[in-house]
Order: sequence, then C-alpha cells, then structure tokens
Amino acid sequence: MKYQAFLLLVCLPLRFLVVTSPYGPRIHPVTGNYSFHDGVDLRADHDTVFAVAEGRVTECRYDDYLGNYIKLDHGDWQSGYGHLGMLLVARGDSVYAGYPIAISGYVKPHVM
Repeated sequence: MKYQAFLLLVCLPLRFLVVTSPYGPRIHPVTGNYSFHDGVDLRADHDTVFAVAEGRVTECRYDDYLGNYIKLDHGDWQSGYGHLGMLLVARGDSVYAGYPIAISGYVKPHVM
C-alpha cells in the first residue's frame, strides 16, 4: 500500500487571540436578530494580521460592512480578513502561512 504525506502549515491570524463572536448561532450585534454566524470574530487593535495558510490574494477592497477587506484562496478553502486599517498585500500576491498581510483597525471610507 502506498501512502502520501500531506503537510499543511498553518498560522494563527493574530499574536493574541480573543474571540468576540464564535462560529455558530448568535444574536447579531448590529441587527439584534438571531442568525447563524459563519465566521469567527477576533479582537484586534492595530495588530499585525497574518495569513493563516499559504495562498493567493483574490480580493483587496473596501466593503461597506467589513471595511478594508482581504480574501485569500487556499485551494480547497478561503479565508477572509476584515476591519483592516492598512493592507500590506495586493490582489494576485502569493502569501505563505505567517506572512503579514495587514494591520488591523477599522478605517472609515474617505469621501471626496
């Protein structure tokens, strides 16, 4: 029987993890409605944000709900990072686990 070794290098997205809203059902903090939360919210205050795994940057944009936002494609899955004050990567960049991709901190859009 032939076996193949599979190694997935992963990293935590922040140096210190404080979960403010876990995955699963919750009362939405903005709408007050009961809904399913399909992510994990972490507390961060101008901290370096790291890629959790090797991947490619597929989105780097402003979102009305998430503020400055980055999405990484890791092949079979994706990760998203929101409420970012400074983006350190651009769409199309390749990153590895532990690569700094942003500095956290919500920034309001600049309207001219």
